[in-house]
Amino acid sequence: DEIGDRAGRNVGRVFAVRQPGLPPARYEITEWTEGSAFTWVARSSGVKTTATHTLSPYDDACTLALTIDWSGPLAPLVRLLASRKTQRYIDMEAATLARVAETHE
Repeated sequence: DEIGDRAGRNVGRVFAVRQPGLPPARYEITEWTEGSAFTWVARSSGVKTTATHTLSPYDDACTLALTIDWSGPLAPLVRLLASRKTQRYIDMEAATLARVAETHE
């Protein structure tokens, strides 16, 4: 079906992500649910970063959940060095997405 075909085309897509103060990352989409969620993963020496974006219906609107998880032997160090900055970026992304969604109602 068309939605399944689109999902199949999105899984495996790779995106270069650059954020100030963080090393460049190469994220690959590993899970895709059309219209509601995706997960992408970046791997580097000693750490795997998994980030999800999930939309959930709520009354006549929706909520957005953005999560990030680090795993691997260097994950504790990455959490220590990057968690505050990463949280600021997540907050900025959520605010931007909310503004865009509200202007396109």
